[in-house]
Amino acid sequence: MKAERISGMFFYLRIFIEMLEPAPIRLIKRYPNRRLYDVHASRYVNLGDIRQLVIEGEKIQVLVEKTNEDLTTNVLLQIFLDLELSGRPIFTDQALKNLIVMNNTFSRGMTESYLSNFFGFFKRES
Repeated sequence: MKAERISGMFFYLRIFIEMLEPAPIRLIKRYPNRRLYDVHASRYVNLGDIRQLVIEGEKIQVLVEKTNEDLTTNVLLQIFLDLELSGRPIFTDQALKNLIVMNNTFSRGMTESYLSNFFGFFKRES
């Protein structure tokens, strides 16, 4: 009976440790021909595939194959821009203008913090 309790404790301890470990990052490499390659899935992907990975909660990182330059932000911005131009934009012209102005003012840090908290709350609640 004591051995079963210890075994059960190790089971829960292992689950707890797994929860603390950061999720692995899905590596996407961009080759000179501008193609994107998902190292985990061993296949070429497009922006729609990367969008789906993000929706599914995957942590991704996009690197230039030869230099390891991080292109993650650029790729995510491209995906977002494609969504904005697809007919149902989230931001109005005025909202985009406000973001541009706030990016060049002292309130940039506050704006960044606010947006990060807002989207974090939204993600937790959905």
